[in-house]
Formats: sequence, C-alpha cells, structure tokens
Amino acid sequence: MRIVHVVRQYHPSCGGLEDVVRNLVLAQKSAGKRVSVVTLDTNFQNDEKLQPSEMIDGVPVFRIGYVGSKRYSFAPMVRRYIAEADVVHVHAIDFFVDYVSLLKRLGAVRGRLVVSTHGGIFHTRTLIWLKQLFFRTVTPFSLSQAYAVIASSYSDKTLFEPVSKRLTVIENGVSLRKFGEIGERIERNGFICLGRFSPNKNLDNLVRWFAAAHRRDDSIHLYIAGRSEGNKADELRALVHQLGVEAAITIVPNPTDATICAMIAQCRFVVSASTYEGFGLTVPELMSYGLVPVLSNIPSFRHFVARAAIGGLFDLSEASFVTTALAAVAAHSPLQIERAERFANQYSWSSVATQFAAVYDA
Repeated sequence: MRIVHVVRQYHPSCGGLEDVVRNLVLAQKSAGKRVSVVTLDTNFQNDEKLQPSEMIDGVPVFRIGYVGSKRYSFAPMVRRYIAEADVVHVHAIDFFVDYVSLLKRLGAVRGRLVVSTHGGIFHTRTLIWLKQLFFRTVTPFSLSQAYAVIASSYSDKTLFEPVSKRLTVIENGVSLRKFGEIGERIERNGFICLGRFSPNKNLDNLVRWFAAAHRRDDSIHLYIAGRSEGNKADELRALVHQLGVEAAITIVPNPTDATICAMIAQCRFVVSASTYEGFGLTVPELMSYGLVPVLSNIPSFRHFVARAAIGGLFDLSEASFVTTALAAVAAHSPLQIERAERFANQYSWSSVATQFAAVYDA
C-alpha cells in the first residue's frame, strides 16, 4: 500500500500537528508501508525556504510552493505527488482538503481520500463569522469525497458530526516521555504550561490568575514554555513584572528538550488555560511523566480529566482557577502520579497506527 500524507507543515517545523504526522509516518514505515509526505516549501516559524525534496527518517518528503496566506495556502502542485497513491491522507482543514476533494471528484486521484480533522478551523475567533460560513458550506462539500473523516478527538467528533457522515474517532498518539528522562524529582508544587505562545492558549490570563493563586499559596510556581510567536514572550515577562511575581512565574521561549526535562523535574502539575484545543497533545505528553492535569473546562480537556479520574477543571475566571489549582495541590499524592502515567500509556503510537490501518483497509 502506498500512502501519501499531505500536510501544510512538516519537520523541521515543530508543533503539535507536525509531531503527530511525523510519528504516524514513522509507525507506518515501521509496519512496512510505502509512505511519503507532501508539504509546503517554507518553514512558517522562520520563513526559511526548504529544499524541494529530502529524506527524513528514511521517508521521502516533497515540498511544493504556494501562494496566499499561511492558513489557506494555494498549492496545486500537490497533484503531481498524489495521483497514483492508494491512500491520500490529508491533515487539517485547509486548501489541501478542498483541492484534493475536487481532484477526487474529477477522477484525477484514484486512491482513497482520508482526512484528519486536527481541530478544524476554530482555534481562534479571528474572522469567526467567515470561518463558520466556510465550515457550513465548503467543508461539507469537500468532505463528501472522503473515504473516511477521522476526528482527532471527541470534541472534534462533536464539531464535525453536522458536516460529515463518514466520521470515526482516532485520538492522536502521544510520544511518551518524548523530552527524555528527568532524573531525580525536586519536591516542588510546580505547574508547567507547554505549547505554542498563540492566542488560544490564553497565557495572559493564566499569568494573572496564577499570580492570584500565588498570593494564597507561595509554594506554587508556574513555568510557561514553548515556541514564542513575535514578541509574545517579552509581553508575558512584562506582565509578570507588572504583577510583581517574577519569583513565582518563569517564561521560557523556545526551550530545548533538556530545559523542558529540568522544568518537569520541578513540577507536579500540567496546566492549560486554553480557550480552544482540537486535542491538546501536550497534556498527555506531560502526564506520561506523572504530572496531574489542571485544565480549562473545554471539551477535549473534560475528556482527559474524566478518563484519567485525577486533576481538575476550571472555568475561565480567576476565582475558579485559584480554587481548582489550590485544591489540586492539597490533593496531590503518589497514586495520582501513577494514574497520570497509566492514562498517558493509552495513547502509544503503535496502538494508534493500528487504528489508522484499520480505517485505510476497511
């Protein structure tokens, strides 16, 4: 079986979606599948132009030019690489879904079209009315040509049920302890928020709310780490200084794996104040280290906390965050560490790749 994955960004670009696709590709290659990747020729993180083709992890990666925005990138050259594939697996809802669907409708693609949702197009409320119109009109038309639409989370299942009749849920796989081993833990009530410094992460409010919690319990510490967009890291540091909590909150833009491990060693909790997540990959990644979740009350996070039976959810308010965070500190125990690790083990890539193979072959 020849599988071609089509995705807007791929390694060396780093992020949740990129990691998911790369790990799925590696798992399929290990299972003996013929796998390749088609992606854009620009790394959106630094606007670097990349080579037209490259072998990554022993897998051919083909890069094509585009015009338009980074969110909806017109790249019709994808047709050259997918015409003879048995499965064309498109990741995320963007130009590629719409264009490959059109090619499929015209008979220019013979293989099965599989689409993974990865949160859809609602990560922020920017142009929300236009996104909603697009999602109600264009997206159902495009997904009608898909052999299967794979919801990347149960919240995606709810979101996509009105626009697709071919929906199945395969939650994202997780690279367990992906940042390395942490060595000896430091007994500290640390919270870590890991991920891109993007608007949906709600980091400004997380800083404000944590400052309020720290006034109630000065044993707690917050690490905010991840890829910084623009000058966001400097803005967060300025807010921390304004609130007078430099000793309680550490901002770490673009951390190395070793730096992340050093922070994890000082933490008991993974925290997120996100207003929207398609899945929330970093939460189970960090739970694989035994960290207990303290999360905003959004659908994907409700699913994590309910299944893990540990941690807590807070509404998007200071009072709710403070109550939930301090309750988690008071309730922490070795049993919760074990439950967090056991929960994360459900998302191993070998298990997830087998689920994808079943969809391809159905």
